[in-house]
Amino acid sequence: MPCVWGVHNGSQIFLDVGIIDAGTAATVTPGPYAPVIQTPPIFKALVDTGAEVTMISPEVASTVGLTPIGQIPIQGVGHTMTYHNAYLFHVAFVVPLAHFGQPIPAGGGAATMIFMQPHPIYGGEITSSGDHFDVLLGMDVISTGSLAVEGNGTFSFSF
Repeated sequence: MPCVWGVHNGSQIFLDVGIIDAGTAATVTPGPYAPVIQTPPIFKALVDTGAEVTMISPEVASTVGLTPIGQIPIQGVGHTMTYHNAYLFHVAFVVPLAHFGQPIPAGGGAATMIFMQPHPIYGGEITSSGDHFDVLLGMDVISTGSLAVEGNGTFSFSF
């Protein structure tokens, strides 16, 4: 079972994810959390267990070449409903080869594997957060695996 892990700051968890256009996902090996043949664009994601839906910035949509497929209603903390551009995409996780007991290639080369989640996400667009993150990873993705947040400042997400 693949797993990503890292450190958190006591209030936020960030990790790197790939975003893949659902229309081009045929270029990946089929199966649950399949390894990706071509490395997708990688973005910084904030893990948000309070978000039901995964959201991407306009920069992610532009970089990946996504076009809106409609509008998605998003209800915020104040119970205000707003509508955002909606996209269909896959989320992929970057897993270091060392997690599989594989040696890191000498002199460069891929030191990671990319695992794509099996089902496309119907997600919305968020305004840019500046340099902080470009993907808000919601429960539609988090609930497909097991997230452990440890008191010693580490986290792991197995899928």
